[in-house]
Amino acid sequence: MIKKISLLFLIMISLISCNESLKEKMNGLWILEEIYYEDKDYLDSISYKIVKIDEKNIMIHSTNEINAEWDIIQYKGIDTLVINSNDKIFKGKFELLFALDTEDNSVFCKLLGEKTIIILHKIDLENLIY
Repeated sequence: MIKKISLLFLIMISLISCNESLKEKMNGLWILEEIYYEDKDYLDSISYKIVKIDEKNIMIHSTNEINAEWDIIQYKGIDTLVINSNDKIFKGKFELLFALDTEDNSVFCKLLGEKTIIILHKIDLENLIY
């Protein structure tokens, strides 16, 4: 019985640390590269295309700024970003996928929702050239 409890505890700790690592990866400034809602391209309807993500909030700088709370969970065994927003395009559960651009080592994030697909490109503030 103690072995089962220990194993369960280790699994819970690894899931928590994995979620914390994903949350750290999400924090920062992102450029909105693509956004589709119900197969319609919405990128041109968003004026500034800058997304700021901190520990609890997502802010999309646009004509109408969109603020939302977020969290990362395991949903059906998949890393999932949950966004709580009043905006129908950004609200919901999104499968969370990351990719690395091998040319400049920049990070891309693809969010796959039921009706929405979002592709973000992380801004590397440490190596930003003015």
